[in-house]
Amino acid sequence: MVMVVSVKVGQKPVLHTVENSLEALQKEVGGFIQMVPVLPPFVDLVCNEEGMFAGPNGGPLPANSCGILGDFLFVAHDSNGEMRSLTIEEVGQIYWWHRDHQNDIHPMFE
Repeated sequence: MVMVVSVKVGQKPVLHTVENSLEALQKEVGGFIQMVPVLPPFVDLVCNEEGMFAGPNGGPLPANSCGILGDFLFVAHDSNGEMRSLTIEEVGQIYWWHRDHQNDIHPMFE
C-alpha cells in the first residue's frame, strides 16, 4: 500500500492509501492511466488517459475544479521510477498546487 492524494469530481482532495499496482491506479481514475509530472522530480498527477471520450455517450468525463477531466490522484515515485508513499512535505505541496489551480478551466470548456 502507498499513500496518495485522491481528487474526485466535485470533492476536496483526500489523503488515503491504495494498492501499489497498475490495476489500483486504473480503478481510482476509472480507466487507462496517464501520468503527468506536476511537482518534479518525484510527484505525478494520474488521470484517465481517455477522459475526453470516457464519459456518457462517448463524450468527456465531468471536469473537476482544476480543469482535469474525471477523478485523478497524486502519486510519488523514487529515483528508480517505483511508486512510493507521498511524504508529508509532498502532501503539503499538493494541497497548495490544488488550491492554486482551483479555477482552472479545461481548454475544451473555455
